[in-house]
Amino acid sequence: MDIGADAYLTKPFEEKVLISQVSNLISQRNRVQQNFKNIFLSDKTFEVGNLDNYFLNKLNKIIDTRYTNEEFTVEELSSEIGLSRSQLHRKLVSLTNCPTPEYIRLY
Repeated sequence: MDIGADAYLTKPFEEKVLISQVSNLISQRNRVQQNFKNIFLSDKTFEVGNLDNYFLNKLNKIIDTRYTNEEFTVEELSSEIGLSRSQLHRKLVSLTNCPTPEYIRLY
């Protein structure tokens, strides 16, 4: 938990605890998706878990330094962030409900 895990359960676990943690994680993701378009264009940081916060802020820094380059591609972005194109797409859609090309265009 100290290094940024969203949740941790030891076996055996109670069903109520599992449902509660899953519900909290889903609520957290929904809050991020609802507030995403208003927040990421400003200088404010994201209010999500530690790892997601780090990921989105790192992604925005990369885009900020490269978005003026007309030849900047999703492949270059995924390479710089250290994920495959498909992993980057899945991660962005889960956090922001926005695919990678649209995220870059909105930025």
